[in-house]
This record gives sequence, C-alpha cells and structure tokens, in this order.
Amino acid sequence: MLTTVKRIYEAWIDYPEREGKVLAGRYRILRFLGMGSYGLTYLCCDTASRTEVVVKQAKPSKGPLGRELLRREIQTMGQLRHPAIPKCLASFEYKKRLYMVTEYVKGQTVEELIFERGRFSRKRRRYPWYAG
Repeated sequence: MLTTVKRIYEAWIDYPEREGKVLAGRYRILRFLGMGSYGLTYLCCDTASRTEVVVKQAKPSKGPLGRELLRREIQTMGQLRHPAIPKCLASFEYKKRLYMVTEYVKGQTVEELIFERGRFSRKRRRYPWYAG
C-alpha cells in the first residue's frame, strides 16, 4: 500500500508543466519533450533572445539527488565545446527547482538514429552475463 501511494505521489509531483507557462519570467514552454531518470525536458522560447532553447528541470520526486545530478550535468555541459554537443547556455533556480538551459538542435534523437540504422532491435537483447 505504501509503495503504491509513493508511486502515485511521485507521478503527480513529476507531472510536466503546462504549455505557455513562463519559467523565471523568461522561458515560455512551447511543449514537453520528455522525461528521463532525473529530469523533465521542455522546448521553450527564450523571450529575451526570441530563440528556441531546451530547458531541463530536475525531477521533484528525486529530491536532493535529482538536483545534484542536474548540477553535475550543468558543470559538465559547461566545460564541453564540440559542434555536435549543444551548449549549456544558463542555469537557474525558480520556485525552489533547478533548471538548465541548452541550445535546441533540430533533428532526430540518438535513439531514433540507432533504430533507423537497424543495428539494434527494440526487443531486449540477452547478454551472456544477463540472466533475466
């Protein structure tokens, strides 16, 4: 019972923000892009520069761990300089939540590219060391 209640609560607090909402008075959410293990990602319009950017939010359900993981990602992204890697443009806190802003690169995701080339199937492959 407690596990079920916890899952419902976590799903509720990790519910994506609505389209049109403005974060920190600057980033207007255009659409929700997806959710990962510790973050929620949005396509936003930077109202100051009038450009599309990606804004990643630490998942509220992950608490301090989610914030720390996003903080590490911000530091790492800030040090990377490569034309194939989106630049980290900024980070900010808004309503006690941590966010990272990166360039928006149009195109396919890495997952889409992998499956398009047919090197991997969507079925789970079994490995010698995996007993599942």
